[in-house]
Amino acid sequence: MKFTDFSIKKQFKLITICICLLIVLLSSTSLYFVHQALIKRNSAYIKEVSYNSQLEISHNFRQISSITNAIIIDPDLEDLLRSPYSSDTIKYLNNLNRKFEFFSATLPEVADISVCSDEITWSNFFDKKTAMELRNKISHSTALQSFGLMRNPLTIHSVPDDYFIVFAQNIYGISDPNTYGKNLGTLFICLRPDSLLPSIAYENNNYILLADDSGHYCTLHGDDNEGDDIYKLYANQKNSSYKDLLISDKYIFDTKMITDSNFKLIIAFERTDLEKTIVKTFLLLFLIILLSCGVILLLLYLIVNNMIFPLEKMASYMDVLSSSAESTIENTLHLEGCAEIRTLNEAFLNMLSERKKLTQQLYQTTVSLYETRLQKKEAELKFLRSQVNPHFLYNTLESIKNLALEHNVPVIADMTEALSQLFRYNVKGKQMVPLEQELSIVSAYLNIQNIRFGKSLQIIYSILDDTKKLMVMKFLLQPIIENSIIHGFSNRGNSGILFIASHCSDNKLQIIIQDDGQGMSSAQLDRIHSLLQNNTPDAPAPENHLGIFNVHHRIQLAYGPEYGLSIESEENEGTRITLSLPIIESKKEDS
Repeated sequence: MKFTDFSIKKQFKLITICICLLIVLLSSTSLYFVHQALIKRNSAYIKEVSYNSQLEISHNFRQISSITNAIIIDPDLEDLLRSPYSSDTIKYLNNLNRKFEFFSATLPEVADISVCSDEITWSNFFDKKTAMELRNKISHSTALQSFGLMRNPLTIHSVPDDYFIVFAQNIYGISDPNTYGKNLGTLFICLRPDSLLPSIAYENNNYILLADDSGHYCTLHGDDNEGDDIYKLYANQKNSSYKDLLISDKYIFDTKMITDSNFKLIIAFERTDLEKTIVKTFLLLFLIILLSCGVILLLLYLIVNNMIFPLEKMASYMDVLSSSAESTIENTLHLEGCAEIRTLNEAFLNMLSERKKLTQQLYQTTVSLYETRLQKKEAELKFLRSQVNPHFLYNTLESIKNLALEHNVPVIADMTEALSQLFRYNVKGKQMVPLEQELSIVSAYLNIQNIRFGKSLQIIYSILDDTKKLMVMKFLLQPIIENSIIHGFSNRGNSGILFIASHCSDNKLQIIIQDDGQGMSSAQLDRIHSLLQNNTPDAPAPENHLGIFNVHHRIQLAYGPEYGLSIESEENEGTRITLSLPIIESKKEDS
């Protein structure tokens, strides 16, 4: 099933579900990337702290090397070691003491400067035995040596019981030829570890430990007790690593070796703070995503409220409309929503209104067409009812004609023949005939009138040749001519002139019947015009003009309201009747 096969409401539900899934996916992805970004940022921070600490301690160790190099070539120190018990010993000690105090003041991390030889030990931290043991370890070395982290072996209260960093370098004679190159003694410098990083500001959640290769360690930054736990975690660390960092459940570790020494720095960063930062960042990000999705859902709800619900309401209304008659629906559709929906609602209501109008027009047209057919049938029935049984009359007229010829009465025979011709024309043939055939019947009728009243009626024909073959309805002209004779010439002894003409004009066949009889008054003419304009089979027509109205009605039923009769008349001047018919060629004859 395609997505487009679902309704708008179902499509919206699917879109909402997809948005919710997208929120979950986006939140999970965001959490992952935020976690990675914070790990990366904090890893970079830890590495930066490690690097700066490494540089600071290395710098301090280099300074210690410089101090040692300066002291071991000091003449007073050489003289003291060469002659430790001479009269100048006090002077040597005072000079050296001032120099040692200067170096201690210059470098706060220097806790003690000691000198040891086979004959003398000058130290605040070491006893003779300890100093000689350390001296023996580097007896053949000429470079600065580190003994790592050591605790003070003395038990005096003035010396703290902490770890110290101990450096030592042998002192060789250089000024006296008798002792040149001879090992005169050893110089010891003790450093305070907690003073090695004075110029770096560290966060409270950072722990920095200094360890030597003997497994001794001290805390340079952070709580000492916490430092013990951190070193144990570091020593037993077997968890995953991230770009040279060791990551445990609680800490992230980084290790840096101090250049040209046996020391290493251990930097630990609490993961709890990182996790808190991740949670805060994630909650903030999730809140932003949630608010954004809330805004999106609110916009979707507005879309649903302004578009989908109105469209669904319109669809339901259309279903009701299609299953029942519009007139039985009580409520009119009224949609609230966006401008397009209101426009659609207005257009839909206009369409319903137009449909209602068209339905009414169609109903009225159907009724009118049905009534027109009934009228046509009724007119035909009236026409047939107005006829006497033609077969009976035809046979009777033949008998009268034969009887008149037997009794030598030719006038009666001629009249009977003309009358028989009229009825034969009525009985046989098609309903549409050529105009010349209709005129021949008119001539037969006029012959009857001339026999009846004498030859006082003069007939003038003006029939154009191009109209003779055009088709017209039967008995179209005879009622008009009969009306002219009866009403035009009755008061004049049926004497006068009757003019019959035909021509084509404006794509119509025009047949003109004009007499010079008594005519009509303007009131009579207006009345006839009014009756012709409102002519229906049920309309009351004056009996003295029944033929005119029947012909006019037959023409309009057959060809439409643009065809029919038009009458012009003046009192004592005559009457002119014009029949307007469509031009119908003989090949288009309608049987």
